[in-house]
Amino acid sequence: PCPHSIYRHVHKLPAGHILSVRPRQPPRLECYWDLGRVAAAGHAAPLDIGEDEAVREIETLLRDAVKRRMIADVPLGVLLSGGVDSSTVAAVMQEQSPRPAKSFTIGFGAADYDEANDAKAIARHIGTDHTELYVGPEAALDAIPELARIYDEPFADSSQIPTLLVSRMARRSVTVALSGDGGDETFLGYNRYSVADALWRRMVSGPLPLPRAAAGAIRAVCASAWHRTFDPRPAAPRPPRAV
Repeated sequence: PCPHSIYRHVHKLPAGHILSVRPRQPPRLECYWDLGRVAAAGHAAPLDIGEDEAVREIETLLRDAVKRRMIADVPLGVLLSGGVDSSTVAAVMQEQSPRPAKSFTIGFGAADYDEANDAKAIARHIGTDHTELYVGPEAALDAIPELARIYDEPFADSSQIPTLLVSRMARRSVTVALSGDGGDETFLGYNRYSVADALWRRMVSGPLPLPRAAAGAIRAVCASAWHRTFDPRPAAPRPPRAV
């Protein structure tokens, strides 16, 4: 956590802060955005609009956000997983591009993790210039020793490996690539996060064996089962998981 990092004598800025350094002046740390203040302001003055208007407002903001990030003097592309988030970004990008946008997807032999067919269908539907690359277990294993050097710090996200592989592929054609990362977090993340936090707060106030027993029970259930448990939507119309 901030201000620590995995490198000796290297420290992180707090979230939403910028550090200004000028000659013969002490460094100045400024907060330019604070989630707590934004949440408090929104709670104090809720947005009084209907669902349809909210949908239109989100679409307008999303289109503007993508358009701003398309301003570049280098080749531009999009990482397309086939999930809701990246498909939405790719569609909005293609809508505002004068030529077919370049989209990139990594495919895997394991059907449970492969979204390449979904991505190809999305690319065909929205008209992007699509490139896909299928990789095997060897490519993933070869990438693991490089992760500590490439990423700022270890983090528990298995998508870091396919993200690295698809980024390498995209770099052969483009310099900048948009992605769908952060879409879930923008809308407050997955339900299981809030449920887990509430359970943990109750457990830590009790006897020590209780958290240990709960940890063992949690590890005994696979991740896909937890996903199904805490996703309240019916399975039939449920969209695919985004990466």
